Amino acid sequence: MTALGQVLLTGATGSLGGQLCRELLARTPATVQCLVRAADPDHARRRILDRLGSLDDPLPATGRRLTAAPVDLAAPLLGLDRDTYDALAQSITAIVHCAAEVDLAADYGRLAPANVTPTRQLVSLARRRTELTGRAPHFHYVSTLGVFLDARRAGTEEVDEGTEVSERTSGQLGYPRSKAVSELALRAAAETDGLPVSVYRPAFVTGHSRTGRTSSADLLTPCCGRPSPCAPRRRRTSSCPRNAWTWWHEPSPRC
Repeated sequence: MTALGQVLLTGATGSLGGQLCRELLARTPATVQCLVRAADPDHARRRILDRLGSLDDPLPATGRRLTAAPVDLAAPLLGLDRDTYDALAQSITAIVHCAAEVDLAADYGRLAPANVTPTRQLVSLARRRTELTGRAPHFHYVSTLGVFLDARRAGTEEVDEGTEVSERTSGQLGYPRSKAVSELALRAAAETDGLPVSVYRPAFVTGHSRTGRTSSADLLTPCCGRPSPCAPRRRRTSSCPRNAWTWWHEPSPRC
């Protein structure tokens, strides 16, 4: 992993993103700037601190290393004015895109604005940084193993880190298809612009490996809201928030 300076993080109010935010603050000297859906900067910071305060592991002293900005990830320039947008682009050294709308019943048309459009807007931000500084940020994208949900029907019997994703391999379910299309946008940026990209594909993301606790907005909250019934007895899941740092700190090959 390249040295971290200022990390732009999305999804920090969610289950996995909140854990990643905490681990970045605890294990690296990086400044973490969280992009948050909020009415103003104070509201954005409160949302982040509320999420971090709900974690089982104590939040380390952060000083000025944790900032939050209210944005619209799907809007041009992220909903910011040009000067603020350019200042943001120049300041970041890495993008960690963890935000997503997870709805297994919704079709692609409903999820694309929430999952695909923000990825493209963040690619635009990465391009802007390259234009302004001559240096591209490393783009870390949290996808899903579901992008291979229909791989066998698409003619792929086995998948590994080098298997190429397509809309055919993800099938027709809206959520995995939206993640596959986002991966394709990142692959195009890597090939045409030289953007450094790493993609991570967790499968079933559960709560904390010791307590089972997760974000109140998480898909599994109805069954995992209380710690004791959900604390896993055996570590059989492919990834969970408590171990998020492990798979993010040791990136898979770039796409």
